[in-house]
Amino acid sequence: MHAPVPESVIREEVRFALEAAQGLLLSRRFKCRVNVNLNTGLSHDVNGTVGEALRFHAISPDGFIVRIPLTAEGLLAARRLSERRVPVSIA
Repeated sequence: MHAPVPESVIREEVRFALEAAQGLLLSRRFKCRVNVNLNTGLSHDVNGTVGEALRFHAISPDGFIVRIPLTAEGLLAARRLSERRVPVSIA
């Protein structure tokens, strides 16, 4: 038997899915790139920020600009992502 998935993990996955779905809808409707927002809990987690940004990028490489938090860790993550040619904006 598997351990139950924590409610916080389920909430985060639903938030991610809704953000991606809304981004896709807007990007396709207006034929442009749109900002997608990361989980704010990742603002001090370089690896978490990079990981979630790469998930968004995999969904729509030409439609999403990943909004990165303006923290020291966010700047490090933005550098890593720009090296991988993932479009980012820092806010």
